[in-house]
Amino acid sequence: MEQLEFRGKKEEKTVAQWVFNLMAGQGLMFGLDTPIRQSLRNLAAYFVEKKVLRREPEAVAALIEAAVAHNAHIFGREEQDEEVVYVTTRRGRPTGVEISRALPPRTLHPTPEGGSPAPRRKAIRRPPMSPFWVRAAIRQLQPLRPAEVEVAVAEPGAAVPAAVAEPGAAAPAAAAPRKTTLTLPDGAVLDFAASVEEIAARYGDQLGPIVRQALDRDFRIISFGDAWYHEDRLEHFSKGRLNEIRRYILEEETPLSDVTILSDLLFKSPRDPDYDLWAFSLNARLLREKKEFEYVGVAGSNLWAVKGLPTIGSRFLKAAEIGQDYAFLMDEPPAVERPQQWEHFLTFYEYQNGVLPYDALAQTFFPPALLPEQRSAYLRFEIPQHYEAYAVEVRYPSGNRGGWLWGLDEFFHNSLVPGAMLIVARTEEPNVFVLQYIATEAQERRLLAFDERRSRYTFEDSTFYCEVEESMLLDEERFAGLRNTNPVQPAIRRRPADLVAYAFTKIAKKKGAQYRARLEELFAVVNVERPFSMAYLLQTLQEADVFAQDEEDEGIYLYTPAEE
Repeated sequence: MEQLEFRGKKEEKTVAQWVFNLMAGQGLMFGLDTPIRQSLRNLAAYFVEKKVLRREPEAVAALIEAAVAHNAHIFGREEQDEEVVYVTTRRGRPTGVEISRALPPRTLHPTPEGGSPAPRRKAIRRPPMSPFWVRAAIRQLQPLRPAEVEVAVAEPGAAVPAAVAEPGAAAPAAAAPRKTTLTLPDGAVLDFAASVEEIAARYGDQLGPIVRQALDRDFRIISFGDAWYHEDRLEHFSKGRLNEIRRYILEEETPLSDVTILSDLLFKSPRDPDYDLWAFSLNARLLREKKEFEYVGVAGSNLWAVKGLPTIGSRFLKAAEIGQDYAFLMDEPPAVERPQQWEHFLTFYEYQNGVLPYDALAQTFFPPALLPEQRSAYLRFEIPQHYEAYAVEVRYPSGNRGGWLWGLDEFFHNSLVPGAMLIVARTEEPNVFVLQYIATEAQERRLLAFDERRSRYTFEDSTFYCEVEESMLLDEERFAGLRNTNPVQPAIRRRPADLVAYAFTKIAKKKGAQYRARLEELFAVVNVERPFSMAYLLQTLQEADVFAQDEEDEGIYLYTPAEE
């Protein structure tokens, strides 16, 4: 179609273009020359409701009328029942204008006398239709199931005004009364006479999967998270534009949000009327480029990373090893309710590697993955006590590996010690959190440390300024048996029962053939080599025959080595 030229002052040109785009969207399924009608009253009410024009309704109506009057080559004006109605087509022409033919007229010339007719062309074998389109056509022809409903897909955040009936249209014939109820798969009866809010509140959980299935079957619809859009209406991004976005993310050396990309590279502002369209188009397009871009955001904060960015990790363990260490978290029961803040006591394993467990309580506190195949998400932890901020990566559980958070090793080693209590609170931004600890006066202890040069555990003089849980503080006075010990063999580290037995031999008091140790001491020591929750430690002590609880003191456990 030819490019339209809007006339008038700058503001009138803009308003006329908005009116045409709105009416063209209303008649998206119309023919190119089919009249599209809309009343002045509906147009003014729409612009006022969406705050596109921040004026009184009468002033908005006057502005629209002036803008359309200067563009009579695009809009026609009618009056129906004392109401002004504008009419145009998808080509941008008012009704009654002669349409030039796109193809020249075809004229059949008779064969001259005595001449031979022109030879007929041979039939050309057309290539077979793609199986994808065959399957798509079959899905469209299949009847809906009883529990499915037809869903009208609209542009996110846009409500198209009600269309005005064309004059002279015949009134529809009286149809049989339609059924106003629907039986859902669970047996509940939905009454369409109720309000939309009431239906959503009562049957939202049942209707959600039905609507999602209906949208998934329609190949014309594109989804991103919980948003849906018609693919034909999306903006196009070329390979050159995608390379420009990739280079910009590499220059910044950190994942960037869709808001930053739209603002800095595409010069789009949230105040623009088509901003939601551009944001959805950008996110949906980057999601398709899985080889170059990775989504690392959460709901309400869409972040994108590329290959080549500085990675977050641990100096001692790989991501696969940490995921296997936290595999036991996948068997934990879900938390009952979401806490207002997340409190956690730091273990030696977490202190050494700069990680935190993504346990059942953390899963309810931190934002979940937005996309089905999302591997990780980037969060920002602000430390107001030190005026610092750290980029923290959440690794979501997948397969047989548990989840965790990492990126805090520098903060742990500079400000905390094992046994410190962390307090994490949410902020107004979904990916920003505040991390604090209870500060105290200076305290001096000889605490357990790992000597990388000699590859063994030693005790060093340490000064710290935070409140700690004494039972988890690995000082030389209570845990002298760990002095000059080497890290355990990988075979022992992989088996929880063997690691607990090893902890008994290092800290427990031996009486005869038995070792005796308190539960809180065992918990602190087993968390040196690999992570344990208290529930997982108790499960290991109960399942192995070599461990038993003291009959006189429930806080003491016994270890009797098996006879070789």
